[in-house]
Amino acid sequence: MRVRHLQSHLSDQHMIKQEQLGKLSGFRMGIDAVFWLRSIQALKDPFADAIGGVPPGIFGFVDKELQNFERKGIKPLFVFQGMTPPAQQQMYIHRLDSQMDRAWNCLAKGQRSEAQKCFAVSTSRINSDFVYFLYHHLKAKNYDCFQAPYFAGAQLAHFAEQGLINSVFGPPGLLLYGIEKCVIHIDFGKQTFDWLGLDVILNKWQITLPQFVDACMLAGTEYCLTYPFLNQDQYIQQQSNAMQNIGGNSRFNFEAAVVIIKHAPLVNWLETFPTEEMKNDHIEGYCTCKVLIKHGPVWNVQTNSVMALSQCVNKSTLRQAVNGNRNGDVSEKDDYESLELIKIPYDFSAVIGEMLPNSLYKLICEGIVSSKLPLALARGVWYDKSQPLLDIKEYRELLLDLKDYRQRALGLIARHLHPKFQSKRITMKAYWHLSAAKFQQQQILQLQQNSMLLTQAQSNPTLYNPAQIQALLQQQAVLQQQIQMSNEEQFLSPELREPMKWSFTKEEVKLEMMRQKTNAVDFVFCLKWHVHLQEEAGAANKQGKAASKQASTKNGQKDQREGLLMPRNSDYKLRLPAEADKNTLSAYCHFMVLENLDLLSPNGGMTVLGNVLQDIEQKEFIEPALIALELMKFGVMSGETWEPAVPEKPFPSQTEYPPKHPDYKSHILINRVISLVPMKLRNDMWNSDVNFDLAGFHTLIKILKRSLRQLSESCLASLLLPQLEFTNQLPKDFMCVTQDRKNHLQYPALLPAFPLPRACLGIICNFFLTYEGDVTEFRGKLEENFQCCVQPVQDLEKGMQFWFLLKRAVDVIAKSLPGAEDLAADMAEATRVLRKQASRLHVRCQTDEEERRAKQGGLRSSSASSSEGALYERRAESK
Repeated sequence: MRVRHLQSHLSDQHMIKQEQLGKLSGFRMGIDAVFWLRSIQALKDPFADAIGGVPPGIFGFVDKELQNFERKGIKPLFVFQGMTPPAQQQMYIHRLDSQMDRAWNCLAKGQRSEAQKCFAVSTSRINSDFVYFLYHHLKAKNYDCFQAPYFAGAQLAHFAEQGLINSVFGPPGLLLYGIEKCVIHIDFGKQTFDWLGLDVILNKWQITLPQFVDACMLAGTEYCLTYPFLNQDQYIQQQSNAMQNIGGNSRFNFEAAVVIIKHAPLVNWLETFPTEEMKNDHIEGYCTCKVLIKHGPVWNVQTNSVMALSQCVNKSTLRQAVNGNRNGDVSEKDDYESLELIKIPYDFSAVIGEMLPNSLYKLICEGIVSSKLPLALARGVWYDKSQPLLDIKEYRELLLDLKDYRQRALGLIARHLHPKFQSKRITMKAYWHLSAAKFQQQQILQLQQNSMLLTQAQSNPTLYNPAQIQALLQQQAVLQQQIQMSNEEQFLSPELREPMKWSFTKEEVKLEMMRQKTNAVDFVFCLKWHVHLQEEAGAANKQGKAASKQASTKNGQKDQREGLLMPRNSDYKLRLPAEADKNTLSAYCHFMVLENLDLLSPNGGMTVLGNVLQDIEQKEFIEPALIALELMKFGVMSGETWEPAVPEKPFPSQTEYPPKHPDYKSHILINRVISLVPMKLRNDMWNSDVNFDLAGFHTLIKILKRSLRQLSESCLASLLLPQLEFTNQLPKDFMCVTQDRKNHLQYPALLPAFPLPRACLGIICNFFLTYEGDVTEFRGKLEENFQCCVQPVQDLEKGMQFWFLLKRAVDVIAKSLPGAEDLAADMAEATRVLRKQASRLHVRCQTDEEERRAKQGGLRSSSASSSEGALYERRAESK
């Protein structure tokens, strides 16, 4: 819980204490993970969002901080946020469109330092992807990590009350939960730490803990608005002469909140508001905030279940919370008030959502499932509140197009829950949604004004020229469409389709890994295995033998299997075999992801896209190729320029977008494709140029990969919910995407984790394509301009390898799927541009002859399934 100006006020009153860091040696410290990440200055790269959302030195900088903990003998327990309800207001995070426009304009003028300042104040660098990857990085390094079911602060308070931790590191708002001492800053350089003591604050201000909580709520948190009169000292002075010591200016003053709450209870002040609407907004926020502080659900370590925090504390703690700083014996009245303190409101589920089964909470707390899917099932709302760096039309369309994947992910989990979750109607709420009434009011007013102008134009044709009239007519059509869309809310429903009946054993996985000579299970491994068994069956049929069916004994029952699948009409239920190990679990999960991405047809056959993917030999290109295929599905893999999401808000004027280069379309397509390949980067900030088009492209990559990651999580959860004992088979790095030191294109994740690639290689590629200087100076200029890159030329050549691999894939796809011919033609033209520049600058690039030889090995083609063809054709027509 973040409280407005609490820390600055405590600092002004000299209540922040400082001690030598050695005093924490040997302590087990509970750490609010997100607060800790925000405190690491090196992670605050202003260009992080512009290059894809994750700074280059993310893991290196974090590792340095971890080493500091180890040197001082501090044992951290990192607690991450869980299913938190949406904030009423976004404190300290201001997405200022004007600042963003200024940032891009500064970059266009070569004013990089000014652009960095603008990016720094208009973007949030600690996003959900960032936190997700760091959770699994910490876990892979054997640090204790815990994902709270709901609030990290409430969970830390419970751990402290149970004696599991000796100290707590986090924001001052942790004091609201009754935590006695809170470390708010650690300076490893100076070997000191700053801390706050709850008793010190209460004694100095002469208030009780409940009064302190009320004062903080009046000051404002992310769940309740600031009490409006705290900025109007004249009003406060009229209420009481005791408040005359408050400053005479209109600047917010935290002390005013303390004085107010000492003068009268919170409920009294809630009766005084200028308007009824303002009163309702504030009261709802205060009630929500109070409930979340008192009753925030936590994982109870005694019962191994989720309970309200108020029900987890012992009786003496409750009495102290009621009694505050009063002296004397505890009365019967105090016992009654203690019972009232733990009484949970009857409509608690309206605030926190419906309670979920304990098995799902267990997966959340172990970090196996992130909070997004369970939160949607619990609250009946899917939130997309984070505005992208560039608000482009294609981003909004993709967000809605991903509805199918989201419904499948929800269904994979909901099928193991109570029927009420399976039939739940989930509202989609995105960052651009206004309230329906306010939105319609604005649009209808504009529609009426346009109608009046059109009437004038018809009665007096000399007032407007034909172009102006045509523009008005087009705007009318857009407004009518927007009004219709505002009436049509978007909803999700868990898709409860029957999963394909995969059936194989640990020994079979092991034998197939030996046959393929691989030590890892991935998408290509699974597709090749599946195709191999299909081909065996086909060969058997040709020889006049019976169809290849294998007997499989599972759970004591004998069933007939076709390849790796049980017959669709059999009674077999998808379950992990009793002897399953991590590779078996990984194979089941990969197959389930493939079927949900429609890379396998419902009857188990191969699709065009599945065939293309399984022919990729280079492991480092499997995931980039899969992402490229998904982007093709959704119609956003092209060389077309982006469109502003709101026509009335065009792109920044000085960005020169689209570029004026005659080959700009080819450049855009090449840059986008090559940017899917990760670069080898130093542990440093990206203090180089960024690219406007690639920033837009990687907003699409980010939301697509997030959806695919959620689909991967849901497949894993669907396997584990009925068989929780198999969670022990997951290694600590099962979703870790920390790049291998020897090969930056590899990472240890066991399951499909879909890390963000960053746009860096695309930015390098753009520099290469547009370079017109001296050939002999190219490599030197490249290294000079991009000092964060370790091996820019080698990475560029690797990116070109991926380009030609994808080009061959698109050529195969274009033979079977309508709509892909245009992309194939665009890639052919772009290849000409790429080869010409590579030849001029002496950069290794595949020749025509090498491409022909590669095609002879060839990617196999097959006929498209009806659903696959229809999907691609629909996307192509829409674009």
